[in-house]
Amino acid sequence: MPSLFSRSRTFSTPGKKNASGPDDSNGFDEFGRASSRPTSRAATTSGTPSKKGKKKGGKRSGTPQEPAEEEPQFPDGSFLPLNLERPRTESEAAGQPAPKEADYGYLCHDRHVVLGLEQLESLVDVVCAELEARGGVSTPFIFTNTALDVSSSKTKRLIRSFINTCAAQSQHEAQVADLQWREEATFAGPHELGMCLRWGLARVIRSVGGQDVRGLVSWEHYTEWRDAEAGELRLSSASELDIDPVTAMNFPPAHFATFLPDLPPPLQFIIVRLLTLLSKFIANSTSSGHTPPTLSPLFGPLFFGLGPPTLAFHHAYIHYLRAVNAMEHIILSFIRWQDTPRSSTASAAALGVPTRLKDWIKGYPANLPFLLNPKAKPQPRKGAKTVRIMSVRRNVRMYSADLVKSASTWGQKTHNSSIHNSFALSKEWERIAPSTLKLPPRYSDSYKKKMNMPNSFHPEVLPGSYGPSSNPPSSAGSAIALSPTLSTNSSVDYFGLASTERSDEQFRSLTDLKWGEFEDLGFSKVGDEKKLQFDLTESARQV
Repeated sequence: MPSLFSRSRTFSTPGKKNASGPDDSNGFDEFGRASSRPTSRAATTSGTPSKKGKKKGGKRSGTPQEPAEEEPQFPDGSFLPLNLERPRTESEAAGQPAPKEADYGYLCHDRHVVLGLEQLESLVDVVCAELEARGGVSTPFIFTNTALDVSSSKTKRLIRSFINTCAAQSQHEAQVADLQWREEATFAGPHELGMCLRWGLARVIRSVGGQDVRGLVSWEHYTEWRDAEAGELRLSSASELDIDPVTAMNFPPAHFATFLPDLPPPLQFIIVRLLTLLSKFIANSTSSGHTPPTLSPLFGPLFFGLGPPTLAFHHAYIHYLRAVNAMEHIILSFIRWQDTPRSSTASAAALGVPTRLKDWIKGYPANLPFLLNPKAKPQPRKGAKTVRIMSVRRNVRMYSADLVKSASTWGQKTHNSSIHNSFALSKEWERIAPSTLKLPPRYSDSYKKKMNMPNSFHPEVLPGSYGPSSNPPSSAGSAIALSPTLSTNSSVDYFGLASTERSDEQFRSLTDLKWGEFEDLGFSKVGDEKKLQFDLTESARQV
């Protein structure tokens, strides 16, 4: 019998199988981990001769050769340039169709797109001008996903027209695409413009420590500016910023001006243009419903990001809280800066902000309690609506592609199963799916609205977990019939980013589906062109 401690190499030796490459077509090992590309260090290690080879070859050299460290592709803190290329998956490399990714919410469309500062500057300029010129600052519930008037199909069409301006390769194509983009922005609704603006802010990526991090401004830049406003810097630092130390202790009104000089010029324009728009929403808060506490959760994570993408939820929530608090601080500081007279002869009353904005900065910074102890753990704003959540973990062999769809199966248990499921027996799951009712779990209407789900979307149900009568109908029976002009895969744009193929899960009703088809195709696919012609003999035939 072979020894358990044999030194002979067996098939279970780590790294033996990976040396020849993973044999899984999807690029995952048996534990669900994605196989990474071979690095220079791995290539150097694989090329190292074995011990027998070293003995045959002679003595080793006295100085061991260390593998060369790869330099980062982008400098630390720099913004990534424009990138419209969709990443290729393992299935696409093998010639198989790529699996369809679910887009939840209104900001996930074309999630692979990375915008540079120049492209974002153009987007912010056009959208802000349209919202200000057409009375968008007085429209209620802009930027929120709970607005009844927001349309997912119109938002996607507006985003596609902007992407076409970035994808133009010649000057003529750029002019045509820019004209079409501005025309789409002119006829788009204010809610679609607001969602397009937030989508553009979410497509900017910075390189921090070799990792891709979202957000326009680094947290370190904000903390230095915040501490300088409170006078916590040394006197030398205050003199470098041209701030009087005595004035710094009293939170100078024009301190926001020191936030901009160290930023790139396009980013300075983006911040000032966006904060000017937000201040107009606050000035019309009686009709728009937006105040600094309501705007900071919508734009705080877009300004500062939520940290690296590998953070757990409780860590990302801390980043969210501090980003929301910092955004409210920046909005109020910007309003104070706008209220400051620009010359010695003019008075603050002549050049100040509207009265409603003055009410928000009255008593500054007493209305920002987190500034009194910035080192403390971030807390939600007093009076903010919070929701109790419970963290559930599960050890799996392979990660799920869509937890929104399949996470409900964690609490389900079939009658014939002998596996102990503590989560299915917990009181938290009992509140979601009471065992006395024997009904499958369902998402609430408010959650479906936030996530942009159709009414027919339901979580997955394990067969036999709630009885045969409670199983949801199959997708084939409840699917909406698609028109023949939209059921083919032939109509794909230049980059393959936008396809006119539609599924029933993207629309809440058949009417929404048909209007979406008409908005995309117009009168070009009606089939019979005579239907659009006027019948001059109609009155004579009626007689």
